[in-house]
Amino acid sequence: MKRLLYLPLVALTTLILAACSTTKNLPEGETLYAGIESVNFVDQGDKPKQGDAKHKGGVIVAIADAVDKVQTAFSGTGTNATQTQTKQDDSAYTPKQRDSIRIAKEQEALVIETIREEIDAVLACAPNNSFFGSSYYRTPLPIGLWAYNAWGQKEKGLGKFLYKALGSEPVLLSHVNPETRIKVANNVLRNYGYFHGHADFSLSLYGKDSRKAKINYNIHTGKMFRIDTVEYLGYTGHTDSLIQAAREASLLKRGIPFSAITLSNEQTRIANILRNEGYYYYKSNFSTYLADTIAQPYKVKLRMQPKELIPPQVLKQWYIGKANVTILNESTDTLLTELPMRRGRGTYYFSGSKQPVKLGVIMRNVLHRDGRLYRYDDQERTQSLLEDLGIFSNLQLRYTPRDTTQACDTLDLWIK
Repeated sequence: MKRLLYLPLVALTTLILAACSTTKNLPEGETLYAGIESVNFVDQGDKPKQGDAKHKGGVIVAIADAVDKVQTAFSGTGTNATQTQTKQDDSAYTPKQRDSIRIAKEQEALVIETIREEIDAVLACAPNNSFFGSSYYRTPLPIGLWAYNAWGQKEKGLGKFLYKALGSEPVLLSHVNPETRIKVANNVLRNYGYFHGHADFSLSLYGKDSRKAKINYNIHTGKMFRIDTVEYLGYTGHTDSLIQAAREASLLKRGIPFSAITLSNEQTRIANILRNEGYYYYKSNFSTYLADTIAQPYKVKLRMQPKELIPPQVLKQWYIGKANVTILNESTDTLLTELPMRRGRGTYYFSGSKQPVKLGVIMRNVLHRDGRLYRYDDQERTQSLLEDLGIFSNLQLRYTPRDTTQACDTLDLWIK
């Protein structure tokens, strides 16, 4: 009994002795990360940072790549900040102009809020003894670090046991890597049209040996770039007619923020238009952009166009052929019974000698019809309806050309 009381006393005494410093066992040249001190959103006006936003002949040459890339963010929370807005005399504008200014400010406020959330997530990193995972607040007793100092070097015995139970590795500034985080923050700003924006940071060092640091991040937004004009060029024949007929539904409107997210969504919209008219192989990345940012300050002349050297099958309309259905009672089943569908529509394969479900039940939920154009909406709806039946363990819809000849324009459907 005395021994059981003695062990906690030894542990407590050792922790108290170790509490004199939380940095004495840090690796040489390292600094203990103590959390984020502040995240400040600053409007730097219209002055670009030196070396910012590479241009060539007035065209951002990497805009297509910027749309294709998805920024990876770290998890966490942030702080509130505001962006200074320049006040203007409303009496100098007509009611229509005032309405346009109001809408523009509302749009920018929403974009700034989205940017703030994304950048806060990028910068977030919990220090040792974080208060419920906060990047800003810590509990007053860094027990994990004390245990690290006291027993972190122990390889066996009570010390090793206590370290595993109570200790935690110090979160080092080099592991937090604020330099990389501000690079990601810079990409977030560019993705939302702030091409002259940039992020930087400073350290607040403290402690007897100045080996503890809190980070102050500054986000300089600069002035937003907005879309001025939009052209859809280079599309030919039927694809051009479809795109022009749907121009009213374009997501790229004059005056809206020049956002990579919006550009990507417009690529998807164009792809869906074409795929709903038989262009099965058309993907969103077959459309790209050129953006002129020099002609007028902070206004973008945007051109959307198809990529060069698109494969011929992409620009061909495809029709639905036969439907082939496979249902296995068990995933390991290999012996199948073949049952031709009515009127040559395809084949029904199943394990065993008895149909696990009537073919008509399945086909009533297949919206494709042989001889008709492939439609992306039909594919999505068919997928949903068949999943709702609950008879497929891992439903797959596969479309394959009937043959390999250049004249082939028929896709056979395989459901399993």
